[in-house]
Amino acid sequence: MKCSYTLTEAEFISAMTLHGSGSNLTQLWLVIAGIILLLISTFTDYIFLPLGISIIGCLIYFGLINIVLPYKAKKLFKQNKALREKTSLSLTEEGINLKNQSGVNKLQWQDIENWKCDEGVYLLYLTPRFFHTVPVKALPDQVLFDKLLLQYIGKKQS
Repeated sequence: MKCSYTLTEAEFISAMTLHGSGSNLTQLWLVIAGIILLLISTFTDYIFLPLGISIIGCLIYFGLINIVLPYKAKKLFKQNKALREKTSLSLTEEGINLKNQSGVNKLQWQDIENWKCDEGVYLLYLTPRFFHTVPVKALPDQVLFDKLLLQYIGKKQS
């Protein structure tokens, strides 16, 4: 399968937000911590401190995800010319080849550590913090792409 795409600012912001929001496990731990703090405030004399910590923690988390991350992503997208270049993608038995004016990336299947997706973008992780973004709109056959990712990399990160 071959395709080409130009990443838009909205897709890049979506990718950075998906990456920054953490895994379902991270979000589960945040919920558990909030419940523990609420239980402490319910069953002890410390009513306002745990409740305040829970509220402030939620505000900080959602502020980072919905305000700071999109702002930083927009700034990075404008600064990095390579993100705005037309990119060609081809899938082979060996891996995924990405090519644009800045260079060529030949990603071997075994080098892709993990992957995530939402309704607009795929994130292909080479390390826990470094990933390539592939917009869904660029893929002629999203089902085939999913099948190959499952076959060669395994279950997507939640």
